[in-house]
Amino acid sequence: MHLTPTTSWSRAGVVAAALTAMTLPLSGTATAKADPGPLRVPAQVNVLTWNICGGSQSSCAGKGTAEEKLDRVMQRVNEDSTLTVIALQEVCNYAHAARLQERLGDQWVVNFRAAPVMGGEHGQLNRCTLKNLPAPKDQPAGVLVAMKKLPGASITVVDEDFAGVPYANDKDGHPTQGAACLRDSVNKLLACSSHFPFSGADAEKGTTYDSRSGCAKQYAALGTKWRTQGWRTVLAGDLNLNARVWPERFVLRPLYNGGNFEGDRLDRRTVPGAKLDYIFFSADNWQRRGAAVDNSGAISSVSDHYLLKATVRPIR
Repeated sequence: MHLTPTTSWSRAGVVAAALTAMTLPLSGTATAKADPGPLRVPAQVNVLTWNICGGSQSSCAGKGTAEEKLDRVMQRVNEDSTLTVIALQEVCNYAHAARLQERLGDQWVVNFRAAPVMGGEHGQLNRCTLKNLPAPKDQPAGVLVAMKKLPGASITVVDEDFAGVPYANDKDGHPTQGAACLRDSVNKLLACSSHFPFSGADAEKGTTYDSRSGCAKQYAALGTKWRTQGWRTVLAGDLNLNARVWPERFVLRPLYNGGNFEGDRLDRRTVPGAKLDYIFFSADNWQRRGAAVDNSGAISSVSDHYLLKATVRPIR
């Protein structure tokens, strides 16, 4: 989707301002090992990812209000006591991320990461343009991840940049989309949300390089960095690659072959005709239990993507 860029810079981080948040090193730098402790991960964990189509006037006009989109999320929170991670894309900082934190309450932590403009000036952010959004105007657009506070949890923020993907006219190797992440250091759980470029983004800039390939490699490397230090990882998002078509599934190979499994083994469509949304889990400490795609009228009336939920069981 296309969002309106501006040249002002304001990195929006954790929405839960009352919580003490510690920003961890970016990708490629050393990350402290998680402190060993008694794991309190429940016997079943559910994770959902959904591109809510929440920011663009040109793509999402007529797709419901911000509150209506959050109503769909909260319905699943209230109905599912095992829902532990929520990943949303195409969200606005205040209309969706801050408001979701309010509605979830203090038993959850929400982290929002603004999306840098691909090929833009360093620090240039995507902005929400939907006309029916609550104030303020031109609020940053991006992704969010929310994590439930498990017993004894200690949740902090890490925003991961995918540095050096040579997108379009970005000659300096500035970060591309990156990911919003949260970590629970007690339960050694890392969860992230990302949104890769759309399929025609590179062609618009006159380059044949596929930025989605670079993002897939970087997202997989992010998971490997944490998993090799003993963390359970959840990498979710709208990756704008269709696993039902071999050339695009091949681009996703770093994630499939990088010590992960995808939550939906059937590759069900998450938009009409294609699978673009994914939840990858670290294979050595999760076991796949099932997945479901909600393409009901309640979902399709407020977004052009369906909602994907996957269920796993911790195995160690």
